[in-house]
Amino acid sequence: SWLEIRFLIWMIARLSATGLERRTLGTEKGYSIQQAISDLLQSNLVHSVLVSANGKLVEHDPSSALSLGLESTFRGAGLDSRNLPEKGLFVALAGENADGRQFAAGPLSGGHWVLTRPWNNDSSNPLLGLAVHSECGVILSREPELALACLAQCWRAALAVEIVAITGTNGKTTTKDMVRAMLSGAGKTQATAGNFNDHLG
Repeated sequence: SWLEIRFLIWMIARLSATGLERRTLGTEKGYSIQQAISDLLQSNLVHSVLVSANGKLVEHDPSSALSLGLESTFRGAGLDSRNLPEKGLFVALAGENADGRQFAAGPLSGGHWVLTRPWNNDSSNPLLGLAVHSECGVILSREPELALACLAQCWRAALAVEIVAITGTNGKTTTKDMVRAMLSGAGKTQATAGNFNDHLG
């Protein structure tokens, strides 16, 4: 409606006036694994961490993993091991037809970190002792979906940006594209590349 369009224009003008061009993400290097483990530990969402020692994965409790001073970072996350962003976190979830843990070795060999759930017992974990790159590892959480949501929330809180959320039945994509185009004149602007119509995105 015309009222909604007027509100949208007012909101964009207000956001532009806050000085988006002066804001910087301050997180260009990505989300540090050290910080991710700490964030999950505070929410009681990390069971253990597999870290490379002499080229092979060794299990640590979260506190001892933090004492290792891990320097790796990740930028973005993906649910498909075949289509991960560069330095992206592979979130290996159990689906209807496959268990993402079956594909964890591939991303690990490519230098990615993995977030997944623990095996029933340590002896059944096929990743223990796996030869991997020195800068990758595995975060094990009994609730990996909640852990992913926790990391997303913490990452968003760390960004010095204004966020616009658009909901509704019809016209969301068009409105999103309009908002992105108008705000891009005020500074660096990001928007979803497509529609992600599920709870994980």
